[in-house]
Amino acid sequence: MSRRDTPDFLVLSMPWIHKEDEVGIIIKCIEDERVSGPVNASAPAPVRQATFARTVGRVLGKPVRMRVPGFFMRLFMGEPARAILYNHRMAPEKMLRLDYTFRFPELEGAVRDIVSHVSHVSDKPNIVKTPARF
Repeated sequence: MSRRDTPDFLVLSMPWIHKEDEVGIIIKCIEDERVSGPVNASAPAPVRQATFARTVGRVLGKPVRMRVPGFFMRLFMGEPARAILYNHRMAPEKMLRLDYTFRFPELEGAVRDIVSHVSHVSDKPNIVKTPARF
């Protein structure tokens, strides 16, 4: 079975969410009486970890490498490594049913928004402006 033939739920996906949508979901949960029980706070379009790294790299204009062998992660992190290594297909089904409108449903738009608000990063590559120390 090739990767293209692999059912979607078997492909390792990674939930993510923009902070504005996370806050929006929290506010909806507080204000909307129809919300009860647990709520998945994630964007409606989870991505594979490799796609996440490529998207961040494309937006930043430089490659982002996120490959760490699972053996090392289990060795150094122990049980918490499971949260990273194994599939967590999470969907915001309850929020979608309650007509929550995501401001950033797609990863690239979310990353571009976050990068556009980072004021301490210089226009020059690999240079970070730090505040003066007194």
